[in-house]
Amino acid sequence: MPLPTDVSHAKVDGHTETALRVFQTFFKLEVDGIFGPKTKEVMTACRCGVSDVLDPVDLQVFGSWKHRDLTFCFGKQSTQLSADIFKAATIRAMTTWTNAGVGLSFTEVASDQNPDIFIEFRQANDPDHSMVGGVAAHADFPPGYSLIVKTTPLPLHFDDEEPRWADGAVIGALDVETIGLHELGHILGLKHSEVLGAVMYPIVYENGMNRKLAADDLRSIRNLYVS
Repeated sequence: MPLPTDVSHAKVDGHTETALRVFQTFFKLEVDGIFGPKTKEVMTACRCGVSDVLDPVDLQVFGSWKHRDLTFCFGKQSTQLSADIFKAATIRAMTTWTNAGVGLSFTEVASDQNPDIFIEFRQANDPDHSMVGGVAAHADFPPGYSLIVKTTPLPLHFDDEEPRWADGAVIGALDVETIGLHELGHILGLKHSEVLGAVMYPIVYENGMNRKLAADDLRSIRNLYVS
């Protein structure tokens, strides 16, 4: 649906109003069903490609892997970052989830060794899940809960066309480790969080970093991977 240009008096039909109310509730905005300036600001912010509300009962925990020793490999690299910088940032993000204390591990393997996760940069118009229009990256949920692919490896794809990427907080750019940490949360089975400041919150802003799991993230991953 095209966004109205005059957001101060934007009128919508009944179905759209209901959807707006759901969106506003999730992001803790004023729930009025009106496409106002604040709703537009959040709706048009750079974000993850996974939907915020996947079903009427939107639990943060979706489903887990049957094993916790996950393997991964890297594919096509960014045209903006060196391979060494990107790989180091991704491995740091994996270490953050490993340190959550639920027995997870990540091991790099060759692409012909049937990895669980395949990580690479793609064009915005990604055939498996489009990232055109403000979507920074996307990933899938564990086998049995996947929405994009039917078999492993699960995709963890970054948009190499539209966003500007950096390692750290840089004006006009997204921190690749912050995005990778969030997408790995989906790979592990977590949905989006409604808690502002949580790694699994769906909105991301340029010139910012969020590399530490919040209490909400830790609670969710520990509920999913019970010792």
